[in-house]
Amino acid sequence: MDKNYYDILEVDKTATKEDIKKSYRKLSKKYHPDKSEEHVDGEKFKEISEAYSVLSDDTKKSNYDNYGSPDGPIGFGGSGFNMEDIFSNMFGGGGFGFQQPTIKRGYDIKLKVSIDLIDVNTGIDKKLKYKREVKCKSCNGWGGDHDHCTNCNGTGKVSIRRQMGPTTIMSTSNCPVCNGDGFIITNECPDCKGSGLVVEESELNVNIPKGINTGDKFQANGKGNSPIRPGNGGIYGDLIIFIEVINNTPLERIGNDLLFNAKIPFTKMMLGGELIIPSLDGNIKIQINPHSKPNDIKRLRKKGLSDQRGTMGDLLVKLDLEIPKKLSKEEKELLQKLSEFDNFK
Repeated sequence: MDKNYYDILEVDKTATKEDIKKSYRKLSKKYHPDKSEEHVDGEKFKEISEAYSVLSDDTKKSNYDNYGSPDGPIGFGGSGFNMEDIFSNMFGGGGFGFQQPTIKRGYDIKLKVSIDLIDVNTGIDKKLKYKREVKCKSCNGWGGDHDHCTNCNGTGKVSIRRQMGPTTIMSTSNCPVCNGDGFIITNECPDCKGSGLVVEESELNVNIPKGINTGDKFQANGKGNSPIRPGNGGIYGDLIIFIEVINNTPLERIGNDLLFNAKIPFTKMMLGGELIIPSLDGNIKIQINPHSKPNDIKRLRKKGLSDQRGTMGDLLVKLDLEIPKKLSKEEKELLQKLSEFDNFK
């Protein structure tokens, strides 16, 4: 055990909760920097507080008594270590005897691409331009002149030893000297300032299929950023393309169908007649049936949007009764005469 919490609190392992609490109160008064003039020891007080926080908690105390740590069985499901760490040190490397090099990966780039509703119906090819970090050609991604890191012997990894009672647990982590690179920059590259990266504008042709929706996304593997100092290996991140459909038409999209709210005067509702409405193929002429009612819907087959399988939606025309806000003198007189007939009383 790194620390013997029972010795720190001056109790033995058979001490009750009440015994532990009494000892803590006595020692905390004795060593508290604000309460004692004889024993001003901040580190000792911290040790006492740490010991009490463990021994006063049933779970932490049980873990400490059984495994030597309040966090539980380190290396077998507890925090900090795992089976791979143990095997790594038992067999001299990562994963049953083989040193697994850390593969560095660059960050992904997220890009929003806007298309209009007509593009959704036909599909579209887009040439995208965006900036990303790529390997510096001047230093081939090393960041400049460099030397082998002696702290990790060029592996980028160091071993950490932790003593838990009679058991020694070993784990590995990135070397703090070279940050896992395995080498040290001795003379920075003037073009990339030691990062091994430069920013360049890239182009990518993307085929956006028909039937796409806002929020749909595509992924172009390896078209994102390079990892830092990729001279000794690494892979590029991805370019993730998010689609935004912009609708500049009077048509409302409902899946693959389109909806148009047509304002119809009362006379055309009653008598019928022709009506010009918009569509993705341009304006088209439809016939309004006599005695139509508000909210009636006319369905124009295969005049909507195409999905990715080529199936066409419909164009729905909803008839909305249009009431004039102002009437001329002649219109009022005609309506007055009309209201005298039985059908309009």
